[in-house]
Amino acid sequence: MRWPDVAVIVSWFVLSRVMASAAGIAPEPTLPEMFWQLLPFELLRDRPGESLWYLHSQPPLYNMLVAVLLQLPGDVQAWWRALWLVMGVIFPLVFCSAMLVAGAPRWLAHLFALVVALNPTLLLYENLLLYTYPEALCVLLGFYALLRTGLDPPRWLLFSISTTVLVLFRAMFQPLWSVGIAVTTATALGSAENAENAEQGKRRTSWRVTGMAALVLPIIMGGMLILKNGLLFDVWTSSSWFGHNMAKLTAMAMLGETPRLHRLGVVSPVFVVGPFAPLHLYPPALVTGAAGRADRDYGGAPALTVVAKPNGSPNFNHLAYIDLSRQLMSDSIAAYQARPWLVRETILRGVQQFHQAASLYTFLDANRRRLKPIEDLYFNALYPRGTVFIVEAAVILTIVSSGAVWLFGMGRFFPLRAAAGYVLATTVWVITTGNFAEYGENSRFRFTLDPMMITWLGVAAVVGVLGMRSRQS
Repeated sequence: MRWPDVAVIVSWFVLSRVMASAAGIAPEPTLPEMFWQLLPFELLRDRPGESLWYLHSQPPLYNMLVAVLLQLPGDVQAWWRALWLVMGVIFPLVFCSAMLVAGAPRWLAHLFALVVALNPTLLLYENLLLYTYPEALCVLLGFYALLRTGLDPPRWLLFSISTTVLVLFRAMFQPLWSVGIAVTTATALGSAENAENAEQGKRRTSWRVTGMAALVLPIIMGGMLILKNGLLFDVWTSSSWFGHNMAKLTAMAMLGETPRLHRLGVVSPVFVVGPFAPLHLYPPALVTGAAGRADRDYGGAPALTVVAKPNGSPNFNHLAYIDLSRQLMSDSIAAYQARPWLVRETILRGVQQFHQAASLYTFLDANRRRLKPIEDLYFNALYPRGTVFIVEAAVILTIVSSGAVWLFGMGRFFPLRAAAGYVLATTVWVITTGNFAEYGENSRFRFTLDPMMITWLGVAAVVGVLGMRSRQS
């Protein structure tokens, strides 16, 4: 992409954000400290190193980012907002550049970036100071880095950074996802290299050292995080919340059945309370025992002993939530075995919610009302006559099928093969983990994929049209 292209995109992006600000679009100031994923702000400001070391509820990078912002002079939310705006302008730059890489005319690449970047959903998540926005950007950048088969060191660096950030930023992206991406990418590039070798009669090793290092870095970093959590807390994953997440889904399925299951001895009193509740609602002996362990084994670190944040919301990194997660996991399995059809029905409702527009998320409602004219324009254009589920399901089906076809069935040497593998593996991973281990946040998980999926559809369409023209000529 040339500098004039960048100047044009930055100009209309800044103008659009000035207009949005004039319309009252802004982050909700009370939300960040309420987010479950964040430690109390005073701990991130005054004891960042210790608090991040004892962080077990989430991968550390989101809390680390907030800790850095809290060290800066002035209002932390102003810095936060500025950083999210910088990420916001990267989206249209990537949209345009991806289309240019695919071979689109410059006017079409700019039109694509303009239409997609002015989608109100992107603006809504830009004003939600949660990890969802940088998460979606990293997913998009990882895809963009693989758009060319002949990857140079800068692209490998971009791929390595974006995927490593995902693993350390978001518990959904477990190192197992990185393994899947490494397998599809190495297979695609290895096949392409073999085809080129056969044609040129020589063996190339240009991508092997740099590429393999980039592919394994997120696996190594994710593995080190899991090892730290395992040795410190006997939690052998990047987040201790898995039991809570499963219980969130299962408890929702068991509404009306929970008291009966408890009377039958199927589930414990912890399951009756449910996941992610304030500690005073759980059995006191469990909470007291965890507090004693925190004093004895971890020096009473505040990250593990503070019960609530100053605004009253719970500190879900309290050591007791690890024991609660294990109990809730056991109860969820027992509840599923007792009432499997209820859980299946709830999973189906979650999948249906996932196939709704990503803008239909509770914490976006206030800004969505302010954007109603533009939101209605986009919504009615994309989903005529209430066809949201049908359109979104068709998009997912197209993404998965095209990724599979381009990865496995479009010849041995194909420039988009590595990108197709990334799209396929990431889409299947997020759909599976987002809908089979969570209930209630499914529409937000959709946004994680949306920028990548839209860009893939645009790139695939351009390459497909150019391919047909070349065959006809």
